[in-house]
Amino acid sequence: MNWKLAKNFCLFLLIGLNIFLFIMLNVSDRKYKLSDEQISAIINLLDKNNIKCENVIKKFKPKRQLKFFDTKIDTEKIKKIFAADKEKILIFSDYGFNLKFLTPSQKYVDENDCKKILKKVKDSATNFKRDYTVKNKIVYRQKFLGFIVFDNFMSFTFENGFLKEISYSFRQPENFFGSAFEIYPPDMILYEFMKNDDALKNDAYYINKFDFVYKFVDSQKNVASPSYSISYNDNYKIFFDAFSGNSFSP
Repeated sequence: MNWKLAKNFCLFLLIGLNIFLFIMLNVSDRKYKLSDEQISAIINLLDKNNIKCENVIKKFKPKRQLKFFDTKIDTEKIKKIFAADKEKILIFSDYGFNLKFLTPSQKYVDENDCKKILKKVKDSATNFKRDYTVKNKIVYRQKFLGFIVFDNFMSFTFENGFLKEISYSFRQPENFFGSAFEIYPPDMILYEFMKNDDALKNDAYYINKFDFVYKFVDSQKNVASPSYSISYNDNYKIFFDAFSGNSFSP
């Protein structure tokens, strides 16, 4: 046997296989990624409908659902952090709490203070990121394996610069489960948004944030589905189920 010839043949076969795999991976990526032409088309269509959008999600690969442990809030821990008095009302739910100041806190609270409070409340291993700021409000949401878990959050509401209310909700993500299904492409979601009754009623003119998140569709079940979240006009939000493309309320 000509071993040199056989070795060269195997080498060329390996190179050919790598080229094939590279092409297939890129084709697969393009299949689930908006082209520049598609992005320009939807941006132009939004402009014609007098809606500005500066950020369009590009990738939309198949997704699975996300399962959660039935986590309960540690009430004793929260009570120690926020000592209740006649100026505060602390109300617990199964997965979180709401703290209201009957009169705005006299100490000025900035973003660094918010981060310190969040650090005390959340589990040390859990990652929260600042999500968005609207008038008089700062919100942090969990990021799990690169995805925003919308219903795991801590929000701070202010009145004239002073802290008025803190809300927190959290269920521990377990893992993704089930089969991965194709999701609606982002440009189709934006097209559905333009026709949405709420967006029309509220005279949508500016999309503040366009995100891909995991959202509890049924709050009684510890399962979240992939969803698109559109914040617009500074105050409004619409969700779209990524599997069906249908809108639903927050």
